[in-house]
Amino acid sequence: MASKRDVLEAREEGFQRGIEYGRNQLAEDNPGLSTAPGLDKVELWRGRHLGIGFEIRAWQDLAAKWIWTYYVSLSRAQLPDSLWHTGKSWEHPLSSGIVWHGGCTYVDTHGDRLTLGCDYNHAFEQNVAYSLDRVYADAKETIEDMLRKHPDILVNHFMEGMCTQERYAQIEKEAAEARARANATQVGE
Repeated sequence: MASKRDVLEAREEGFQRGIEYGRNQLAEDNPGLSTAPGLDKVELWRGRHLGIGFEIRAWQDLAAKWIWTYYVSLSRAQLPDSLWHTGKSWEHPLSSGIVWHGGCTYVDTHGDRLTLGCDYNHAFEQNVAYSLDRVYADAKETIEDMLRKHPDILVNHFMEGMCTQERYAQIEKEAAEARARANATQVGE
């Protein structure tokens, strides 16, 4: 009978062989891609929706399955005191009671930024292929739900700085009206 140590060593050896096989397959399928241990290929998209910053990430596991995540990031200046905290807490008001794909799975602060996020790698999703469009739509839905349920969050308008949702809506309305006038002038020429 094998000892516990022998079993663990054999398991580790098999795991390492599997990783090496996966790296070799990845390298064959993607010439020029680094297969150094500990490196993952990650795709990153960043944007703003309704004055709130977000990012979407996707990476491929060794089976070449894309794993998606999105994160919403808010500065201290955007949040009322009741929504600011430091550290990690799953009981944060923005992590529960807000629409997140599969629930909020990440809450953390770095300096003056609060970042919350979720992933698409749950057991019930192992055979589901998601797209950037789907994850982007979900990220926007989370931001909209967050602003609906917490109207005291300030939005960040690139020209005005931090402002209320009402001021942001007014800025957007004025910009849309200005674009419509410009288009009407061009059509009339």
